[in-house]
Amino acid sequence: MKNNIKSFFGLVHNPEVSIEEDKQQTVDLILYITNVLGLVAVIIAIFEYTSKGIPLSGYFYILFFLPFIAGLIFRSKLKTRTISWLIISSGFFVATYVMFYEGFASGSLVFFLGVIVITTFLQGLKESLWVLGLTLLIIAISAYLFMYGILEINSKILYSYKTAISWASVFTSMLFLSLIMILSINRMYQKLIKMLTIAGKKTEEAFRINKELSEMKQNLEHLVHERTLEIEEKNKRLVLSNEELRTLNEELERLNNLFVGREFRIKELRDRVKELEGKQETNNPDVLSEKA
Repeated sequence: MKNNIKSFFGLVHNPEVSIEEDKQQTVDLILYITNVLGLVAVIIAIFEYTSKGIPLSGYFYILFFLPFIAGLIFRSKLKTRTISWLIISSGFFVATYVMFYEGFASGSLVFFLGVIVITTFLQGLKESLWVLGLTLLIIAISAYLFMYGILEINSKILYSYKTAISWASVFTSMLFLSLIMILSINRMYQKLIKMLTIAGKKTEEAFRINKELSEMKQNLEHLVHERTLEIEEKNKRLVLSNEELRTLNEELERLNNLFVGREFRIKELRDRVKELEGKQETNNPDVLSEKA
C-alpha cells in the first residue's frame, strides 16, 4: 500500500508501468490535488472577492473550476486525453479571467506558464505551442484593452496586499500549483531517467552481442579460409590424380590396341598358312593320296 502511494505520487518509479499508464496516473494526480487544494483556493478566492464587495467575480472561479470536478467524476468513462484537455482548458480560462480582471501584475502569468508546461507533458510539443500562441494572443488583447482604458483594475484589488484573505489566497494558489508542477515534473523525470537507464543497458547489451557476433564472424571466416585452402589442396591432388589416371588410360589403350593388332595379325597369318596349305594340296595329288 505504501509503495503504491509513493508510486502514484512519483516518489518511486515502477518499471512495469507503461508510458500511457504513467500519463494516466499523472492526470489522476493533478485531478486529486486540484480538487482538494484547488477547491480550497477557489473558496478562499470567493471569500476574498466577497469581502471586497464584488462577489460575482469570485463565483466565476466556480464556473471555471467545473471541468476539474467533471474530470474527477467521469474519470473512469473519459479518455486520458479528454481529461487532460479539460484540465488544460480550465487552467487556461482561469488564467485568462485573472489577466482580464487584474492585469499582468496578478498570478495569471504563473497560471499560463503552468498550463503550457502541463500541456507539454500531457499532450505534446505541437499542442503546447498552440497553447503558447493563444496565451500570447490573450496577453496582447489584455495589453490593448488596458492601455486604451477599455478595462480598468478595481481599486480594491490594487490594495489587496493589505488584507489577510488575499495573502491566504496567494498562499493556497501557490501551494497547489507548485505541488502539481513538482510532482508532475518529478514523475516525468523519474520516467525519463528509467528509460535512459534501460536504453543504456540495452546499448551495452547490444555492444556486447555485436562484439560476440564479430568474434564469431572472424572465427567463421578463419575456418572458411582454412577449409577453402584444404579444398583447394585436395582439388590440386585430384587434378594430379586425374592426370595420372588419364596417362595410365592412354597407356592401357595403346597397349590394348597393340595387343589387338598383334592378335589380328596372328590370326591373319594363320588363315594365310591354311590357305597356302589348301592350295598346295590341290596342286599336289600325291599328298592327298598319302593322307587317304
